[in-house]
Formats: sequence, C-alpha cells, structure tokens
Amino acid sequence: MERSPFPNSNIRYKYINDLKFSPFIPNLLASCSDDGTIKFWQIPEGGLTKDLDKETQIYRGHHKRVILSQFHPCSRDIMGSCSFDNSIQVFSITTGKTYCKVTTKDRISSLDWNYNGSLIGIMNSDKNAYVYDPRGNKEVLHTKAHGSQKCQKMVFVDPNYFSTTGFDNGKREIKLFDMRNFEKPVNTLIIDSSSGVMFPFYDYDSHCIFIPGRGEQTIYFYAFNEGNISKLNDEYKMPISPKSFGMLEKCFVDYENCEMEIQNSIFCSPNKANIRTVTDVRTETRNILIKDYSIVTETKNFKTGIIFKDTHYYQTQRVIPKDHYQKQERTVTHYSDGTVSYGDWRNV
Repeated sequence: MERSPFPNSNIRYKYINDLKFSPFIPNLLASCSDDGTIKFWQIPEGGLTKDLDKETQIYRGHHKRVILSQFHPCSRDIMGSCSFDNSIQVFSITTGKTYCKVTTKDRISSLDWNYNGSLIGIMNSDKNAYVYDPRGNKEVLHTKAHGSQKCQKMVFVDPNYFSTTGFDNGKREIKLFDMRNFEKPVNTLIIDSSSGVMFPFYDYDSHCIFIPGRGEQTIYFYAFNEGNISKLNDEYKMPISPKSFGMLEKCFVDYENCEMEIQNSIFCSPNKANIRTVTDVRTETRNILIKDYSIVTETKNFKTGIIFKDTHYYQTQRVIPKDHYQKQERTVTHYSDGTVSYGDWRNV
C-alpha cells in the first residue's frame, strides 16, 4: 500500500474501532482498538507536521476488544467506554483511575451519556435498552426496545427521555421512551425498509434527532417536542455513502455556516413566544459532577502531559421582534481552574 504524503498518527498496530475528539480540548483525540486499550493523542497546535508516534496517555482497564468510547459531556477528565468483555467502565483520563465498572450479559452495541453526565445508557444484543447510574454503580432501568437482534442504537433526548433505533419485521424504526414510565415507548415511527445500521445524534438546542445510515446517502431529521417525536419533511442527501459518522461540538464549528432553521417545527415562531435562547445546558452541572467524581482539575498534568487550556465559544440567542428575528451572541469562557465567565449579549 502506498504511503500517504501527509503526516499521520501511528495509533495502532491493531484495528481501530472508535475515534473521539474531546469536547473540551480540541486537539485531544481518543482511540480504542482490538488490543483492549484506549489511547489519548494530543495533536500539536497548527496540526501535524510529522508523524505522531507516542500517545499522551493510555488506559488498560478492559481485557478484550474495546468497541466504543464517549467523553463525559460536563467533565473533561472523565470518559466512558465499553468492550467485548461485556463491561462498561467510567474512568479518569489523567490518572487512569476507574470510577465505575458494570458488567452486562450480552454484547454492547451503543453507548451514550445523558445531557449532564449523571446517567449512561447502552443497547445490548438481548434487544434491551439499559440505563445506569455510574456514580452509584447500579442499574436505573431496562426495557425492551426493538424486535430484531440486529444492531440497535440509543441516544438521550432531553432530561427525561431517550430514543432508540433498530429493526422489527424487516422495517427500520425509531422509538421514544419516557424514563419516568419506561415499560412502553411513548411513540414508534417506521423509518423505511432499508438494511443499513442507523446512527442517531441529538441536538439539545434545536431539539432535532439526526439519523444517517451506514452505506446510505440520506440523513433523516426528526423533531422532539413536548414528549413526542415527529418526522420532518426535510432530508439531506450526501454525495457519498459513509460507513461511520461523528458530530462536532458546536464550540469547534462556524455556526454561521452550519446553522439550520426550520420555521414552526423546531424553532419558536413569533406567534408562540417572544424569545428563544440557545443555552449550554451542561454548564450549570459541570462543577457538581467534578466534585462527585473527586476530580482535581489542573492546568497541566505532568504525568500525562495533557494540557488543559482556557476555552471559549459563542452562545447565541434569537430575540423575536414583531416581524423578524434579531440574532445576538455572547462569549462563554471555561477557564482551566474550572470557573466559567459570560460576556454581554450583543447584536450580530
């Protein structure tokens, strides 16, 4: 095979199963593979100019192939992972300490944190969805999701709901469950009769579920509103047929070029509300979760070399006058000591 002319990271000699960028440190990359380890790589500022041969940190808590990993949504030092040893583990990136280990009976096909990181959810090959409390190291609930054992996925939707995608009677479907009454789904919608595995992503600001499929060009949009989901008429057609998908954190993208607006479906319309604010729902619980996990946040951990820098991003809101939207923004800064500051709102 011809060598690429671009610098690369010599991440593994084994197969790579999952890659994740940190939502807090834009140049921190996690990789997990068949050798049972999770490695963390810190890409130099300005990008790679030569091959990256040495990882910054390595986690060896699993004994078999690691298939999925997920950074904690509120604490930058916490990660969740699952493996073919049928275990879910929550651990510290800097120290390697395992805070939670839950063993399941079947293979895990999906892993997701809820909006503030207090719960972690999985899908198993036994057709059930499970939700665990990682700090209490216990199961919160489980319920049957879809009829087929073919790969199923789940994603948390707002504080009290989660959604699953899977197969039943040759059809692909999406379900919504209320965690306060989880024995039966709130509603079930048939997507189509294709065979590709679906990868649901949820956006807490637009209340929209994005569902691409492996090997397919179409991305479906579903809206979550007042405890129900409904299919939107809009679909996105990609020029290629990807095998896997990922979603960038909003603080790392140009929201002016990536913004989506759907009138009367997701965003508030003028006759229903006077203001809609896009807020960071995770900020208010961030320090509480750090305390619960007994994490000491440092500017630099000399054991691993992972550098925690001050990060900032723009938070937007829409003020709705009589006839049009007025867009405003302010700067939100997360400092390396764990504090957060907010700038003043200004018109854009």
